[in-house]
Amino acid sequence: MPKKANHTKSQILLTQPVGTGSLEKGFLTAHELWALIEPLAQAVWETDANGQVRVDSPTWRAYTGQSLGDWLGEGWGSAVHPHDRDYALSQWQQAVRHRTPVNAEFRIASPDGSWQWTNVRAIPVYQADGTVGKWIGLNLDIQDRKRAEQTRRKSEESLMAAAMGTYVWYVEEDRGEPDEQMLQLFGLPPEGTLNLTAALNSLIHPQDVPAYMQAVKQAADPVGNGQLRQDIRVIQPSGQTRWLSIRGQMFFRGMPRQANRLVGSAIDITDRKVAEEALRESETQFRLMADTIPQIIWWFDADGRNEFFNKPWYHYTGATSQPLTAEEVTHRFIHPQDRPLTLAAFAQARQQGLAYQVEHRIQSAAGTYRWFLVRAEPYRDPQTGAITRWFGASVDIDDRKLAEEALLHSEAGYRELSTKLEQQVQQRTQQLQASVVDLQRSNENLQQFAYVASHDLQEPLRKIQQFGDLLKSQYAQTSGEALVYLERMQSAAARMSVLIKALLNFSQIANQQDTRIPVSLAQVVRDVLSDIDLLRTETQARIEVAPLPVVEGDARQLGQLFQNLLGNALKFRRRDTPPVIQVKSERVIRHELPAGVKPARQVEAYYQIEVIDNGIGFEEQYVDRIFQIFQRLHGKSAYAGTGIGLAICEKVVANHGGAITATSQPGQGATFTIYLPA
Repeated sequence: MPKKANHTKSQILLTQPVGTGSLEKGFLTAHELWALIEPLAQAVWETDANGQVRVDSPTWRAYTGQSLGDWLGEGWGSAVHPHDRDYALSQWQQAVRHRTPVNAEFRIASPDGSWQWTNVRAIPVYQADGTVGKWIGLNLDIQDRKRAEQTRRKSEESLMAAAMGTYVWYVEEDRGEPDEQMLQLFGLPPEGTLNLTAALNSLIHPQDVPAYMQAVKQAADPVGNGQLRQDIRVIQPSGQTRWLSIRGQMFFRGMPRQANRLVGSAIDITDRKVAEEALRESETQFRLMADTIPQIIWWFDADGRNEFFNKPWYHYTGATSQPLTAEEVTHRFIHPQDRPLTLAAFAQARQQGLAYQVEHRIQSAAGTYRWFLVRAEPYRDPQTGAITRWFGASVDIDDRKLAEEALLHSEAGYRELSTKLEQQVQQRTQQLQASVVDLQRSNENLQQFAYVASHDLQEPLRKIQQFGDLLKSQYAQTSGEALVYLERMQSAAARMSVLIKALLNFSQIANQQDTRIPVSLAQVVRDVLSDIDLLRTETQARIEVAPLPVVEGDARQLGQLFQNLLGNALKFRRRDTPPVIQVKSERVIRHELPAGVKPARQVEAYYQIEVIDNGIGFEEQYVDRIFQIFQRLHGKSAYAGTGIGLAICEKVVANHGGAITATSQPGQGATFTIYLPA
């Protein structure tokens, strides 16, 4: 039984009557035409002159599933779809009655019980006396074409391009007799000519000429079967290139046999070739992508037969051949302890049709094993839903597994370390609690000192000053050293009282709780200026205050800050020049702070406040010393003071999260710069 040919886009132009005599000027004998069309059709058959089936057709019965008894006579009609049966019978009866060729399309039964579209073509075969001796016909499978038409996925151009052309080539004369469709496939006009020489010289692609000539040579070999099968590219006169599938049968004559003529056909397969090339390109790109991924990529068919491994698989395992099945991969490369779990996971996934994931060790080319995480997903046929492939990837997780094992082995060590840390925390907590107690005791002592300083120490000084005043009033008329000693005693007592008050202020600031409320520095400075107004008048000082910001802090402490800075600016003035003092402010961001400035609290921005005077100045090498308690750069006789004022300033600024620094040159005044959080 001939093998079915697949013509999803084809039509046979079987439209010319055939004679039973010899071939003259291209007139085919029934035998020659049969040799041409039989390999191309799904079924070929013949009837008598009246259209009755008298001869068996194995290809028809294989195509439709009918028995011989059902086929004979007009029984073939029972294989036609009920909706198409009347049409098919009427077309056949009309053709027999008028002796015209048949070209009809309808549905017929398949052996599996489904219906399939077929194109039936038949022509009468005339006898020598001009009467019809029989009819010969064929069936072409047009199921795919019909489906494409119904879904409108195929354009008219692609359907036209798929048409079949036929030809006869006379070998000795190199003369061709193509039909119109054959000429169209070669891009030639209907009145054109086509022979082998012309085709080789200008129409067949140069790269395909050697293979086509070899195929023609083999077909002309009398010891062969005379068949021609070759796909070629045709360069049409318009410049367009099309792929054609050439099929033919060589006929011989004489003894010894000589090639006489080649009867054949051609089908445009450009779309198929383009699709095949696109598929090859897609597969090439996929394989390139898969080979460049630093992971092992693979897939198996539905039965577990291997179809692909990418290059990382071969690089890692050192395998030189492709394993055939999943079982072979498991037994050759998977660690013996991991094989049962791997096979069980794959078997369960195939049974349930679900993705699976497993961790196992794979042997390397060096014989060592590394852990891999394997995950595979099933791919289902879009039409049937059946699983056709398993796509998977194997990811190296050996480092993670080693870390997990190390973590498990070190749990005891971590527990011991945790216990030790807990003991150390308890010990440190006890130490901190003891420090808190000491700090509370220290604060209490400071509070007691402040009380003593403000009461107990001040009381004797007040008595000394009072008794000194009494003695001076009684001996006011007395002169000499006694009165000098008395005045020196009272002066020392007064300085002692001032020093005690200064120490009290410093201790109170050091022990002050953090208070943060909005404070207007402009108001603070106005209050200070009011307090020193008399001194400002006496020294003829000019004090310029620019707009100042509002900050969070303690108004009393900030008042002490500016009281000391402005008081010092008036105190350390030049004798020959009236004091000029400037107070100004600007906002700066953190990275703009000078390198040596380290505020007590880190924020994004600060207020930079400068107090600038034109006084006597000082050497900058003493800038750190002046902020220390009891540190003086001048003698008591030259400038009065306790040496605590600037230490109080530094403490106030620190309490407010800022910093203070100074710049100066002797005789050129000084600039004290304060940085407070904005």
